[in-house]
Amino acid sequence: MTTIKDVAWSFFELINRGRLADAYAVFDDSGTWWNSLDRKILPMVRMKEVGQRIIEKMPLKFSLINLFQDGNVVIIECESHLVLADDRLYNNVYTFMFTFRDNKVMHVREHADTKYTVDMLSKEIWDVQ
Repeated sequence: MTTIKDVAWSFFELINRGRLADAYAVFDDSGTWWNSLDRKILPMVRMKEVGQRIIEKMPLKFSLINLFQDGNVVIIECESHLVLADDRLYNNVYTFMFTFRDNKVMHVREHADTKYTVDMLSKEIWDVQ
């Protein structure tokens, strides 16, 4: 039986395999995504578009650190890996809180080291929103 923990982590596993459409299919279009970089709430439909463009520009790979579930909430601690064009390694650490309804992700809260992100990545990467 597939659990919501499986569904939550499958998002990252599918990204790792380049299956972006399948990855974004775990989200309910009526949901929202919030991140600590700009502290804005995006409608999930918009985040799917933005997220796909980010991953196409920056094909991040994710590895799992910790995974917790409490009721309909799954918390994932993971890290990204990407060799940038200038051969530096981008390796950020994230905490994602996924809130589920009917086996679909309704809301995401993404926390990351925002100073590291700004210091490591060029502004062009984020000019997709």
